[in-house]
Amino acid sequence: MEGHTPVQSSWIRSYKYDPAAREFEMAPKSGTPVRLGDVSREQAQGFADAKSQGRAWQQIKNNPLVAKLVNGKWVTTPRAGASADPQ
Repeated sequence: MEGHTPVQSSWIRSYKYDPAAREFEMAPKSGTPVRLGDVSREQAQGFADAKSQGRAWQQIKNNPLVAKLVNGKWVTTPRAGASADPQ
């Protein structure tokens, strides 16, 4: 995915953080990529620095879900706080 940083994880492919929008995108190796809102720089940095991105994801996955990638396009979710579990 464009602008994403790849990670060494058994189930996460890559991530991207936009500090101005406070949005965090996560692309799993299988399943639907998601975009979370209201993610702090500290949360994003914690994810980036983690020995396990899978465990770090558990710390931020409950932030409001903003969008999911559907057929190559970001689609806004119908309600804030929807599950960000991509599986």
